[in-house]
Amino acid sequence: MFFSPGVLSVCPFGLALNIRIRGMSEHNGHSHDYELDLSRTTLWSNPLLEATLTPFYVNYHLEHHLFPQVPYFHLKSLHEKLMTNELFKQDAAISLNYLKNLIKGL
Repeated sequence: MFFSPGVLSVCPFGLALNIRIRGMSEHNGHSHDYELDLSRTTLWSNPLLEATLTPFYVNYHLEHHLFPQVPYFHLKSLHEKLMTNELFKQDAAISLNYLKNLIKGL
């Protein structure tokens, strides 16, 4: 059976739910004081989430906003390189859990 990225996006309700959950997770709960904290979060994902909620590495949201010219398939390696920088590592908004990040923003 073929399981394509973004399977939740097949129907209008699934697409709207997908966009809402991702948007709230990526933009909530930050102080907006400077670029690394401007409503942008990197969220850890897993294979199920990657197939449904975060296709094309959209969970690397902070990296995408800092370097929009980087193709989606290089965002993970960009994140790994940025994490070697102590200032980035210390100040970047990185969340290990979508649900906790959603609650944090409420």
